Amino acid sequence: VLDWYADIGRLLVAGPELPADRAIARGCERVEALVAALEIPRLSSWGVRDDDVERIVGLARSSSSMRGNPVALSDQQLIATLRSAV
Repeated sequence: VLDWYADIGRLLVAGPELPADRAIARGCERVEALVAALEIPRLSSWGVRDDDVERIVGLARSSSSMRGNPVALSDQQLIATLRSAV
């Protein structure tokens, strides 16, 4: 799975020779810059609060969309990811 993210990172930054760890980091930086440039609002702008996060993760666990994730994430990983977007 990390190879897949590295490939995406290399495409995003036109760096076909980048080692995997650097390609992933640069790809993440590029996505963060795109989010900022497009002014994509944080979840809190839609009323999502930090104390909603665990309930949202529980609801997500019971949905079929979680089956398509390339990596199985623990509840703690999902909570941390969602909280970073609030």
